[in-house]
Amino acid sequence: MINRLWKIISDIAAMLYNSIQSTNANILRGILLPIMGIHNLEKILGKISENLDENKSSLNHKIDEARDALVQTSKIINELEVELNKNVENLEIAKDEYKKFSRLAKVERDSAASLLETVAETVDSGKKKERWFNFLISATTGIIIFIIGIWLGPFITNFFNINK
Repeated sequence: MINRLWKIISDIAAMLYNSIQSTNANILRGILLPIMGIHNLEKILGKISENLDENKSSLNHKIDEARDALVQTSKIINELEVELNKNVENLEIAKDEYKKFSRLAKVERDSAASLLETVAETVDSGKKKERWFNFLISATTGIIIFIIGIWLGPFITNFFNINK
């Protein structure tokens, strides 16, 4: 689009330059020829007028094309600006969400670490107590069964008629 605009502007500049050159040449002919005695002034002025009209209409056409290209470029730039603003807003929202989830993950990680530490302490400190408690239960149970075995031993041997 910008290349097209530059081409139109350069065409306008070239046309203006050519128009000025041909107009200057025709004006010089128009001034010098009557002085020299030639009476075709009306033809020369007619050619100058035609030349100016052609250049003016062509120049107006090129100016209209340049204006249309500028309007279209302006519209495209506005659309790009709107889209860019939307992308910036979405990026800000994404950054805020990332920060929020990052903080939440850190809090969760800290909470999980402290919870695991507490559980580990509880399990480790309870192991010794639990081992002593299990030992006492097993020892007590063993002693009770031993005493019951000694007390019931003669009854069982008599019941089954087991003699030595």
